[in-house]
This record gives sequence, C-alpha cells and structure tokens, in this order.
Amino acid sequence: MTNPLNLKWPLGTLPCISLPLPQRMEALVIRRDQYGPPDRWLRLEEVPAPRLCAEDGGRVLVAVLASLQPAWKASRMDPITALRHV
Repeated sequence: MTNPLNLKWPLGTLPCISLPLPQRMEALVIRRDQYGPPDRWLRLEEVPAPRLCAEDGGRVLVAVLASLQPAWKASRMDPITALRHV
C-alpha cells in the first residue's frame, strides 16, 4: 500500500528533507490559447513533480559560477554608477 503523501504534494505543506518526494504536485497553469474569463485560462492543475538528474547538478554549478563575477563586480561599484550600466 502506498502512502498518499508520496503520490501528491499537499498544498500548504512546506518542503522538508524528512518528507518523501511526491510523484505529482499541483501547479498554477496559464493557458495561452484560451481567451475569456480567468477561469478559462488560469487553473490549478495536477502535474508530474520535476526530477533532478546528476547532469542538472553540473548545470546549476556552472550557472552559479557564471553569476559570481558580475555580482562581485557590481558589489564593488558605486550604486549610481552601477545603475548607469543597466
């Protein structure tokens, strides 16, 4: 028998390392091909929970390292000068 918590992430529950990973979760979905009142194009739907692979860790590391140099440079600038570069 499977635990219901494993099947779907309960709304209002904060992520915690001690909780098992769910297979599905609810997400706010915007349907761009629908027009009219918001209940037609804005819905809360059940979607598969995202899974991270080993390759994703490398991508995250590259993204973090690539953002360090501009952040370091901006932190040493005068705020007025930094705003001129935006």
